[in-house]
Amino acid sequence: MGAIKSEAQSRQRRLGITLDLGIYWGWMSLVFFSTALAGIGGIASVELANFVALTVSTVVVGILAFLSPALAQKMAENHLLRATTTLAASTGTLLVLWGSNGDALLIIGACLVGLPEGFLLYLFVNRAIRQCHSAEDVVVLFSWALLIAAALYLTVAFLGTAAGYICAALPLLSLAGLATDAHKRSPQNTEGSDAETARTRLSFWGAGQKLPWKLLLGLAVFGIAFGLMRISASSESVEVFQESYLAHTLARAGTTVVALVLIGKLKKAYWVLSTLQLLAFTLGICSYWLPFESTAALTVAATTAGYTCLELMLWAVLFELFLETNVAFNTLYGIVRGLVSLATLVATGFSLFVMASMPEEIVHMVLLFFLLAMILVSSLLFGSRNVASLWGLERSAMAPETVNSEQVTQALSKRYGLTTRETEVMGLLMKGRNEPFISEALFISSSTTHSHVSHIYAKIGVHSRQELLSVIDKELKNNFGQPK
Repeated sequence: MGAIKSEAQSRQRRLGITLDLGIYWGWMSLVFFSTALAGIGGIASVELANFVALTVSTVVVGILAFLSPALAQKMAENHLLRATTTLAASTGTLLVLWGSNGDALLIIGACLVGLPEGFLLYLFVNRAIRQCHSAEDVVVLFSWALLIAAALYLTVAFLGTAAGYICAALPLLSLAGLATDAHKRSPQNTEGSDAETARTRLSFWGAGQKLPWKLLLGLAVFGIAFGLMRISASSESVEVFQESYLAHTLARAGTTVVALVLIGKLKKAYWVLSTLQLLAFTLGICSYWLPFESTAALTVAATTAGYTCLELMLWAVLFELFLETNVAFNTLYGIVRGLVSLATLVATGFSLFVMASMPEEIVHMVLLFFLLAMILVSSLLFGSRNVASLWGLERSAMAPETVNSEQVTQALSKRYGLTTRETEVMGLLMKGRNEPFISEALFISSSTTHSHVSHIYAKIGVHSRQELLSVIDKELKNNFGQPK
């Protein structure tokens, strides 16, 4: 019964995180929809206000997490701060819906939506990553969140501003779970915190040296390619802006559904996402040569599809690095997200201020060059299910070589009532094997492996490999005379 209850609570937490992320991304959809009320000049003002607010909040959270990881962790766990930022974002969305003609309400609302974003995204991603067991699991969770965000936008777009008021109040639903979370602080959560505290607190430079340079270079190439492809319809007309953002939303939702289906069939998250990304960017580049009068919507859709795959891949990469390295989450988050964002920003500026004055032939050559670079990066970094080996990372075993892992496995199996098959899976987990390896080694399907891992976590009372590592460390210290 305990295992069933723990598994049910785990599913409930995952659902809550998915809804939080989806509603969070949906706020931006409401802001962009409401900019149509501002007229052509107001669109640019609202976008600028929101972008500046988001940038400021992201930088503040990043600096704070770097200077004081302990304080950043306390902030992430502070329910009052989360409630305040959620109320601010919800209020900002309402102000945007009330505003018109680029007035002060519209600008203030855009700022109120943007300011909490840096903190909330860090908080939600931090929680989501710790609830997942594999890269495929990460992609599924974030994909459903993106679909919820798309549903919010489409609801408001087709039903009007009245529906927007309802959607603006949805973030308040996440506050209902705060009191419940406070009463569900279990021992395993403390163990997870201990495991995180034990992670190496490196500087960005030190962590950057610890991470695979070819992976960081590949992510930078993806960020540059997206930055060069970005276009803005804001300067044309409200109608073009609305049509483009509708194409953006539909492309985001469609790409997510395709990725979910393919990953469910192939169980290769990185390969599927990198392949879809290449196809999308190829279509975006080819749209420049199509014999149509206007291909803006097609270019927006293709670019959005490519970026959606890149975004999902980033969260999977973040999970993989968090799993494989001993670097703290906030440091990994800052490096991975910061690197891609910086590369995208530089490339966007270059495309706006330099490429705009270049002949079309040169622009196409630059885009084709980066498309070839993306093909090379995808084949070298994401062409295998065991991406850690391609990146040059070796998964360390949970138990030291000086200790017989069989003894630790049997001790934990007996204590927590694991089945024979779960004990076999547990033994491979302790040797540092991932789920694809376990599936092949035991000749079972990936879904069966994932189910066994979930049952093991539920019976032991943990939610991630990091928390399982903490349990094993305590077992080694208490019963096998090994220090942590």
